[in-house]
Amino acid sequence: MTSGESTTGPKLRLARPTFARRRPIKATSSIVLAVALMMTGCTTPKRVPNVATKSITVPISFVDVSGNAISAKDRPVNATAMLGVIPGGVFGAPHYSLQTERLGKILTLPINLSDLRAALNDQSATLTDDAETAGWRIDPADTRFARVATTITHEGTSGLMVGFVDSASKSNLLLVFFDRPCRLTGTVVVHAREGQTTTFMIDVIVEKAGLNCLKMTGDSQGHDVITNTQVPANPLFVVAPVENLKQRLIQIR
Repeated sequence: MTSGESTTGPKLRLARPTFARRRPIKATSSIVLAVALMMTGCTTPKRVPNVATKSITVPISFVDVSGNAISAKDRPVNATAMLGVIPGGVFGAPHYSLQTERLGKILTLPINLSDLRAALNDQSATLTDDAETAGWRIDPADTRFARVATTITHEGTSGLMVGFVDSASKSNLLLVFFDRPCRLTGTVVVHAREGQTTTFMIDVIVEKAGLNCLKMTGDSQGHDVITNTQVPANPLFVVAPVENLKQRLIQIR
């Protein structure tokens, strides 16, 4: 999200990937993998069909501060990724666990989109009071939605970010479930711990219920813009040090 928040922690012993309903997540923060949007240069929001429900495998890429890929042997020890749910919002800590995956030296992250969609449908909610206060708006107001968030734990003290990135455009991506056609808008200011702020400009038109792909890109004024996007042909699941972030976005080369 933002593209993500850092998470560190002890070694976790986790089973094979599973999808669960309404199970609390015990993680210190989420990564806002961030996020969705219209094509660069367009003046009106692009409409995009919902993501097809099927199983996919997403290549995993560990990168350094500059966004260059590192080898499997240089990966953080016992890195474990988790997909979670943010009901009724796009930013924030995930409330439920969807899937865990011990990364180790594996090259791809398996995701069953059909199971994911069913879990998100069950756990989705209307816009939260916190999101509305922050500046998010959705029409119709009774739309239920939920975003797939990502977190990562590993052995060590260095902070890591994790998120989905389009390997072609370098845009950070969000996967969001909506229970009906709607429009998500807003101007949202996020305050970082270091005293810095990031302004997000949101204008997303959802034409079909289901899983929708969004993207987040930076503009010339330092804003992060969230709009619709077509599902990229080659998305990546990227793990990066916190120092890699620029405008709260994961950078890759």
